[in-house]
Parts: sequence; C-alpha cells; structure tokens
Amino acid sequence: MQYLKFPDEDTAKSATGWWSKKAGWPSPTPALQIVVRGTLYNDDGEYDPETRKTIKEPSKRDGFFIDVIYGDIPQMAQQYIVMPTHPDFVLA
Repeated sequence: MQYLKFPDEDTAKSATGWWSKKAGWPSPTPALQIVVRGTLYNDDGEYDPETRKTIKEPSKRDGFFIDVIYGDIPQMAQQYIVMPTHPDFVLA
C-alpha cells in the first residue's frame, strides 16, 4: 500500500494521468487498484448526542488523497508519496 497526498484534485489528475474526462477515476483492474479518498476530515466535529445534529463541522485536512493498493505510480506522482504514522486506511 502506498499513500499519495496531493495539494488538490487537479494536481492529482495531472500528475497521475489516471483520470479521464470521459470515464473519471478508473475502476480497479489487475494492473491498477487505487482508492480515491479525496478530501479527508479531522475527528474534531461536535454533535448533539440526542438529536444527532452537527454542532460544529469537522475541519478539512489539507490535500487530496489517493491510496494505491496495487500498481505503478507514475514518476510525476511519486513526489507526492507520503508515509503516514497512523494511516486511516490499512489493508489487513
């Protein structure tokens, strides 16, 4: 598993080359399996326990995130590989 953090979605689209105007982000194939996580949120929201309504929206994390389960990462995208100390998503 490799984790990619881009400054924004447009950078992710151009650096990876995986996105197309016609099909969007690719579906999994034997050669490439990715999870486009997009914008992630921190765990700092506040919610009313009785009504379950949002009191305070959670804050957004900086960046646009893609997890690569299997496949080659294009050279232009390799500069965006990160190694999170506590990843939110891990395959067993």
